[in-house]
Amino acid sequence: MRTVSSLPDAILPVSALIIGLSVGCLDYTYLGNGELDTGSLSGDEDDDSNGDDDDDDPETPTGDATGTVCVELYSLDENGNQQAEDWEDHYDSFPFGHIFVGAFTDGGEGDLEARAWFGDTTINSPSMDCDEFELAIDATTDMEVYLMAQLDVGNDGVLGTWDPKGISNQPVSISEGSLTEDVEITILVDIAS
Repeated sequence: MRTVSSLPDAILPVSALIIGLSVGCLDYTYLGNGELDTGSLSGDEDDDSNGDDDDDDPETPTGDATGTVCVELYSLDENGNQQAEDWEDHYDSFPFGHIFVGAFTDGGEGDLEARAWFGDTTINSPSMDCDEFELAIDATTDMEVYLMAQLDVGNDGVLGTWDPKGISNQPVSISEGSLTEDVEITILVDIAS
């Protein structure tokens, strides 16, 4: 059973997310031995300048999710109803850019400030068939997250509110060592765009 959900444009300011991640990377401190101190990003003010791990900190629950992202084409008929379109009728190969896949919590009704992202990956060479993904999700506690996929429809390396997206129809429960398989996400693309 495949369920398609649309995400209102205001929910996902992806360009702000990407900029935030890029700027945030500037706050990492290299500790040596391949370790990075991200305390300035997490609000942790402890200065552990010797690079030793703090054994008092609990492990962050990490779970994995695997599944597929399918990009499906559609057009609108004269009544405004969606009509499925075949890839072969319009394209010889996949004409769009990468697909971003991320895990987020729902902040509640209209509460954009409470949304948080807990993992992301990219499908770099999408196809006209469904593409598999594997996503490691780091959470602050055992929690439920939704998975979202967004297509760079302009193949310009920029994800904006105009780029189509899809969301998993059920939340994914994350706990230490959990694995959720067979998550299906569908992105609908209007051939007129």
